[in-house]
Amino acid sequence: MSKKVLIGGLAGVVVVGLAVGGWVYATHKATEFAKAEVDKFLVTSQLQGKVTYQEVTASPLGSASIKGIAVTAPEAQGVTIDEISVKDAEFHDGKMYKGTLNAHGVKVPLVELANRQTLSPRDQQLVQGMARMGYGVLYGDLGMTSGYDAKSQQATSVLSLSIKDMLTLSLDVGYGNVSEELIKSFMAFSELAATGTASQQQMVGQLLGALGQAGNVTLLNNSFRVDLQGLAPRLQKELDKEQPGLLAQQAGVLSQTLSQGLIKAGVAQADAQKAGTAVSELLQKGTPLTVKSNMAVPLPVFKNGNFMMPAFTDVGTYLAVTKTTISSGT
Repeated sequence: MSKKVLIGGLAGVVVVGLAVGGWVYATHKATEFAKAEVDKFLVTSQLQGKVTYQEVTASPLGSASIKGIAVTAPEAQGVTIDEISVKDAEFHDGKMYKGTLNAHGVKVPLVELANRQTLSPRDQQLVQGMARMGYGVLYGDLGMTSGYDAKSQQATSVLSLSIKDMLTLSLDVGYGNVSEELIKSFMAFSELAATGTASQQQMVGQLLGALGQAGNVTLLNNSFRVDLQGLAPRLQKELDKEQPGLLAQQAGVLSQTLSQGLIKAGVAQADAQKAGTAVSELLQKGTPLTVKSNMAVPLPVFKNGNFMMPAFTDVGTYLAVTKTTISSGT
């Protein structure tokens, strides 16, 4: 082996070694920063001592993970999360304007939590019914992807929820004419809500303050998908104990009411009946249902800070104005 080849090989090893060492160091610093931010959040949101975690890890590329999360506050003790992960995060002034957050392995002991509270007879009946259907303890995953472009003033949000043997949900919404002030106001509202200690008056005041920044926000698009294939058969079995065929009867009434409302709002009869059938199939069989807007132009939601009520006076009018389709099995 020539000296030149040997030196080149050693140089390559050194470069790789430095790269690996640099990555390890950067990962270590990123993890330190992430842990400090998590601890800071627990303090500022008044959750310190109410929520614990086992481990925080992070990558220099903008991803982080918190594992072994447990709620120790008396009112929610027993709620645990295997892992919360964040990726593709972008921060401005300490606020996350873009990123994806996922909560994996969420466990909610529904009956146990209910037993610690004073519930109304109606709520007690609901919890007992959930337990009989096998939902005394809920297991699931939650995801959220959000983004904001200050230049175009567009905000997007994608939410997903799955509960084991029960349901899956997803929601995708896009808004236009969203000012940075409005984003900051809603971030402040979210932080206040996260404390769990704010009074109703404080929450309402913060929300009204945020809505005061709404300006001329428009709806660009929205879609919603729900799958009840886990819940539907259990719900039917439970309701049949009360009255055989009750679920089918209620689904039929709701289907007819929706179809008639859509026709009255100007939706074509065939499309209205298709929507009604889709809702009936969802309730009786759990068949996935998709609701999707098809607007040619953005729909005003606020105008000069005032909520545009005419388009949202009832479900039928909203669906007609947004040219929303309701389909089954997609």
